[in-house]
Amino acid sequence: MERILFEKIKGVKMAFDNSNLSVIAFANGWTLWHYRTQNKIEDVVNVGYFPERTVDLMAVGDVFYITIGEFTYQRQVINIENRKATLGKLG
Repeated sequence: MERILFEKIKGVKMAFDNSNLSVIAFANGWTLWHYRTQNKIEDVVNVGYFPERTVDLMAVGDVFYITIGEFTYQRQVINIENRKATLGKLG
């Protein structure tokens, strides 16, 4: 499989990269994920960021650690509709 490389161009949204998504833990239908990206957190949590084949593995309540540069954000899957996930803040 050919890996797609993206250039950092101001104003251009970077695509989801499956090679940067990992499952840290899974138990009783709940998953703890880690995702590393250079995209803005606002892009990652938006509906439609994750491809359908990835959303099919998620469940409402799953938790994500999203690392962007030197910062790590904690988010939760708050909605899945039509094979599109929305992530929001915990609690």
